Amino acid sequence: MSDRADPPPPDGEGLSYPSPFRANLTLALLFVAYIFSFLDRQILSLMVDPVRRSLDITDFQMSLLQGFAFSIFFVIAGVVIGRLADRYRRTWIIAGGILLWSLMTAASGFAGSFMVLFIARIGLGVGEAALAPAGFSLLSDSFRPSRQVWATSIFSLGSLVGGGLAFFVGGALIEYLSQTPRPFQILDLEPWQMAFICASLPGLLLVPALFMLPEPDRLGSVSGTSQSLRQTVRYLWSRKNEYAPFFACAVLLGIPNYGGLAWFPTHMIRAFNMGPLEAGSTLGAMLLAGSILGALSGAALTDFLRRRGYRNPHLRTIATMSVGIAIGLGASFMSTVGATLALWAIALFCMSAYFGIVMAALQTMTPNEMRASTTAILIMVMSLCGMGLGVALIGAVSDIFFADVPAGIGRSLAIVAIPAALLSAAVAIRGMRGASSTHTSGPADAFSPAGENR
Repeated sequence: MSDRADPPPPDGEGLSYPSPFRANLTLALLFVAYIFSFLDRQILSLMVDPVRRSLDITDFQMSLLQGFAFSIFFVIAGVVIGRLADRYRRTWIIAGGILLWSLMTAASGFAGSFMVLFIARIGLGVGEAALAPAGFSLLSDSFRPSRQVWATSIFSLGSLVGGGLAFFVGGALIEYLSQTPRPFQILDLEPWQMAFICASLPGLLLVPALFMLPEPDRLGSVSGTSQSLRQTVRYLWSRKNEYAPFFACAVLLGIPNYGGLAWFPTHMIRAFNMGPLEAGSTLGAMLLAGSILGALSGAALTDFLRRRGYRNPHLRTIATMSVGIAIGLGASFMSTVGATLALWAIALFCMSAYFGIVMAALQTMTPNEMRASTTAILIMVMSLCGMGLGVALIGAVSDIFFADVPAGIGRSLAIVAIPAALLSAAVAIRGMRGASSTHTSGPADAFSPAGENR
């Protein structure tokens, strides 16, 4: 089989896309929303030890707060909200989600026990579940197919920029609050509690903007009506050879991605005696730079391969980045700060590239009336395995095998995440060889108005 594909289809000819200004405005608001969502989500990773001491909990319980508590309802709500986003106004759904997650972040600041914080993290997950399914669906109706890989990569970049700001701003915020005299702290809260309350405020500024943002027309619809979740699953299963590599790679790479964001700051704090400010500023700056370079480079590589006519350009990029992630995770075994950060920079660069590429492929492959639901299903399985199981498994391995080792959490991260990244590379390579040119196939060739196969 040749590596070259047939010429790509017309670039959305005959469809009425929004003006470039409105499309870019939509992308900008979604990008900022993703930043704030990850700021609220990831700031906990810089406060592992203060929260543990304050609430008297273990690494495994912290892993439940960082992963399971957030992910279990995040994925359940994501599927439900994905169905709503395929039917109703997506901009309002996103605005409601932002309002909810901001309030739940503030509620985390008043938690005085593990269970209260656990429940607040559940609420945070429910609110954030609205953003990705509705957001990627909005972008597919705002940008022509040739620009979607860039739009989805930039949108996905917001999550990593938010993670970087969580480290960078969060570290400085925690340091400042730790030095603030207690009489000046509202309600005499701990510094980590005040950090949650401060982090909740920026997202509220986006709510009115999203409510007023115009909703684009739904383009590329095959059946003309919203499909049920059962019909969506049936459609995905009917084309499992095309979808399976993307789902599998996203799930496997979710383990190093979520695991690294959750635990690598703790590794630097414990292994090299860094304070929250030093760890946050160092890792935050690296994540900001690495995420921008990685996301744009991944989009550029995929676009280059597409224009050159290579089959499965998305999977080729994902395979390359999977190998890079595995190499970069060797940072956990380094004994010096310089070597550790050098390898971690490779991991960050590659982790920043794959998710937008996966989403661009799915939006191109999937009929409009099922795009939000398909995105929600992918995020459901990716979050359950990566954020839920992966983060918890890393914490459990640390508790069982490395309880008294300063670099133990880093060792646990590598032991769990490196095999996942290598397996992702193998899956992408096999899918690249076995599937047809998924980036050129449209949704209409295998979908009928009734939601059945032709």
